[in-house]
Amino acid sequence: MTSFSEKDLDRLHQGVLEIYPDSVWPTWRGGWPDRADLALLDAIYSTQQKYETAVLPKVFEWKRKYPAPPSPELEYLSTIDEGDIQNVFGKNVLSGVRIPRVGFGKRKSAGVKEVAQLLSSPAVGLGSAQLICDAVERGDSELVLEQLQKTKGVGVATASYFLILLGVDGVKVDTLLGSWVRTRMGDQTMSGGAIRDLVTRVAVEKFNRDAKELDYAIWRYESARRTSGKMNKKL
Repeated sequence: MTSFSEKDLDRLHQGVLEIYPDSVWPTWRGGWPDRADLALLDAIYSTQQKYETAVLPKVFEWKRKYPAPPSPELEYLSTIDEGDIQNVFGKNVLSGVRIPRVGFGKRKSAGVKEVAQLLSSPAVGLGSAQLICDAVERGDSELVLEQLQKTKGVGVATASYFLILLGVDGVKVDTLLGSWVRTRMGDQTMSGGAIRDLVTRVAVEKFNRDAKELDYAIWRYESARRTSGKMNKKL
């Protein structure tokens, strides 16, 4: 874990108080604690998308389509036709992955199936939310994150978000959160791991809250700020 001085903690603490003076934060939705299939779809499709309009409604649509899959719930997702996923979520591609001689990247639908197949395989044995959370509880969270990131295009932010959606406390260091923290701390070289550790400590030690709650509050603020900035430019 990265070492921080009390001055570092106070600096980020004050930054949060400036955007939320009364320490009243947007409420974390709670994710999908009993549905690893929904958490996986949400985590992979939320990258580089407008979450509220382009992702969340589709996750709810999938939930209506598959209201109660048998456990382990990643098993059905590993065998489902890729076209069925695309019919709901679209044909988006994974970031940073290119298919030789084709001209576009690997579909996110393929990434979903690949992760589901790996986690639900007998060799890994992490095919359900319960099994994954049990592994984290045993102290194997890094092992779970490593398994997720074996699929090209699934980075540490997406893997971390997947666990958060399952109810595991943590921080998703995406572009919005990372940019806000680096700017506030005056250090554009801060690593994702350092940002995660700092946000976690400030959440727990300064606010007595879960890390994922502060993560979400900062993300919501920065997302709204950037959206507002784009609207003002159009005006």
